[in-house]
Amino acid sequence: MINGRPEQLLTKPLMSNERRARSGQTRQLARRVSLRVYREVIQRRREVEIVRLPATVAGRQQAFVVALYRSGTTPLRLTLDSHSKIASPPETQFMRPLFDLVDDPTTLKGVSGLGFAAETYRAELASLAASMLDSYAEAFKPSATHWVDKTPHYTLICDTLVEAFPDARFIFLFRNPAYQIDSLTERGRVKSELLADYEGSPVVAGAKFWVECVEAMSRAYVKAQERSIVVGYEELCAEPEKQVQRMTELLGLDYEPAMLSYAETAHSPGLEGAKAFEFSRFQTVERPIPSWVEDDPLAQRTYASSASMLGYDDATSSPSSERLLEGVTSLSLQNSVQPD
Repeated sequence: MINGRPEQLLTKPLMSNERRARSGQTRQLARRVSLRVYREVIQRRREVEIVRLPATVAGRQQAFVVALYRSGTTPLRLTLDSHSKIASPPETQFMRPLFDLVDDPTTLKGVSGLGFAAETYRAELASLAASMLDSYAEAFKPSATHWVDKTPHYTLICDTLVEAFPDARFIFLFRNPAYQIDSLTERGRVKSELLADYEGSPVVAGAKFWVECVEAMSRAYVKAQERSIVVGYEELCAEPEKQVQRMTELLGLDYEPAMLSYAETAHSPGLEGAKAFEFSRFQTVERPIPSWVEDDPLAQRTYASSASMLGYDDATSSPSSERLLEGVTSLSLQNSVQPD
């Protein structure tokens, strides 16, 4: 004892500031680890993940026409809509922004908190979309057992549609790019909002858009080839009855001759307005080869490779459905090869 205090207390060194700081850091680290364990192990036991995918909508059979703008989709829609068992509405437009939500990080965080994985959320959106088209069919054609959506705006998300609608049928419609680009750009003069994201002149931008669309279509077809067909616009104009019969066969329906007299049937115009009634039959408009085909070699080089694979070697080409199918498969394989 020294002055009434234990000797060991006098000889024990005082804790330095550095040691106190390290001790505090250790305690903070231990607390963070404990909280992490709590969140990952204990708290997650209370969270619910919804793994049930929505059942197939108990309504009408589903189908889509996948094609670029200016592919003859309007007369085709009217043809299909003239079948007693098919309701084919005007362009719906809403599905592309709807499915864009599946790629939005903020949206995915929100639905994850509700227990929805991205795949389940997409299936719920597909169920919602299908129920809306079922309601349309019920209101406009109660006798319809099928609905067929034709909205060219969906071409670049057609692979999403194939995955989101696993029971749907798909009609992939192609057309010669020279006349398609010519029509999209008002004979090579106008770069529309549709082409605003593509660099170059109107026809170069149109060529880039065409290539991106047919590549998306080829990928989607390969994913759903057992429930899809490929059709060429030129062949549809040349032999409409044969090609429309292929479509009704895909849908599991009998062909009805009245389909080709679609001008005699009432249709809902929707956003297409009076344009929906300008057509009375499939027809290839006789007009000269667009001048820009010769005057803009860059546009030609932009789409030439993909067009040739599909059988469109020049502006006069009219490949058969079999030739198109061969090209679609090759184009899909080419796009699946990753560069070194």
